Amino acid sequence: MLGIALLALLLSACGFQLRGSQPLPAALVAVDLQVPPGEPDLQRDLRRALEARGTRVAEEAGASTLRILGARYDRRILSIGPDGKVREYELRYEVRFALQPAGAEERAPVRSVTVLRDYSYSELRVLGKDEERDLLRTEMRREAVNRIVNQLSH
Repeated sequence: MLGIALLALLLSACGFQLRGSQPLPAALVAVDLQVPPGEPDLQRDLRRALEARGTRVAEEAGASTLRILGARYDRRILSIGPDGKVREYELRYEVRFALQPAGAEERAPVRSVTVLRDYSYSELRVLGKDEERDLLRTEMRREAVNRIVNQLSH
């Protein structure tokens, strides 16, 4: 108990502070979010993340525009067993985006975030592994959204 109190005292003395979620810059008070068709989950997650940081997501005059230029999943083989069957895959999720500030004349630079995950595969448990892959994709999409919003805050 004394050790925990001492550790808390030392951490507070050095200026340590949990960062939490940083508010987005004042220029991002309102954002027109443009996501390609076929990406409703990405759009929903981005909307929630932006609104949680105090940004209004709406089509309105004078709003910055966040364009999602592309989002794609890839899968590649990481390892093969001695029997020649796939043992591990790597999932890759990449989202390309551009933030056009309100009133800016020049084209906004394209940025991207990439999230990687490995998972083992077994032909004996195909259904379970398919569910695992779907859960990993959901987690990867949410992580990509967090990375996008974090990039916008800098």
